Amino acid sequence: IICIEFNYGTRSYEDEMSNFEKIIKNITKDEKLSDEQKQVDIQRIEFLKERATQNKDKYKKMSHQEIRTIFYTQGVW
Repeated sequence: IICIEFNYGTRSYEDEMSNFEKIIKNITKDEKLSDEQKQVDIQRIEFLKERATQNKDKYKKMSHQEIRTIFYTQGVW
């Protein structure tokens, strides 16, 4: 038996980009991080942004209920 929880949906490409910008902003403001660590963290997020842009056409915003319905009607691949 496999149990799957449906607590989260998925983001659109635009929502994902907005989330990355929010993360970068938070990193920049974080006083606990050294400048070096901030730079490393921001570079990591920039890399993820690049990957997201490369896969822009694969993003589709869905609610957790929509995902649940698909899995129950079409199965989990």
